[in-house]
Amino acid sequence: MNKKVLSVALAGSLLLSAVGTGSVFASEKGDHEKPRFMDREQFEQTWSQLSEEEKEQRLLQKAADLNLDIEDLPLSEVIELLQGARETRIIDKAELFGVDTTDKSIDEIKVELLEVVQDLHETVTMEKAAELGIETEGKSIEEIREEIKEVIQSNIEEKIYEIAAKMNIDTEGKTVEEIRAEVEEICTQKVLDKAAELGIDTSGYDLEDHDSIDLIKEEIKEIYQDKHGDMLNR
Repeated sequence: MNKKVLSVALAGSLLLSAVGTGSVFASEKGDHEKPRFMDREQFEQTWSQLSEEEKEQRLLQKAADLNLDIEDLPLSEVIELLQGARETRIIDKAELFGVDTTDKSIDEIKVELLEVVQDLHETVTMEKAAELGIETEGKSIEEIREEIKEVIQSNIEEKIYEIAAKMNIDTEGKTVEEIRAEVEEICTQKVLDKAAELGIDTSGYDLEDHDSIDLIKEEIKEIYQDKHGDMLNR
């Protein structure tokens, strides 16, 4: 086995501590897709199923994503840069959360950071449960989080029905998603009607995209602000 193949074969175990188990297995569907995180066993199993070329490509892509200068570098040095980048991120995050990094190994820092972040998440969870009136006595943090999700989802659905009622939308026999779609359609049409009234050209916008609709709303808002400003300056 040549050095290049050996480096790629060893890279999996190195990356497990260097860049995280999800980083090199991010979805190929696009940048907005969340990476798939896994434990050590899952990581090693998935990594072992890749060809040497696929392993190398994922490593190089991760380096490119981090804007690392890897031109003309051998793979072993690319892996070292990835390790360094990961360690820098861990130390930066540790300092952000008030973890003392003095004379500690990166593994020790990671353990302390994980504990601090976990405690913070649990605190936020308990505060949210109290805000929503959820009883937490005798429940695990996972059970509490699940109840929070259920309550929030229920509140969202209730709000959708309230909006639908105000818009005189018939909800009989329809799913919440179908009602939500009708609400969004009507709201979008109102935005487009107002844009047409104000002479805003919407032909260049993707009207199926929420971000595009938000941009049109911004144009409408700017026109109203300009008008009100003119009135105040008279």
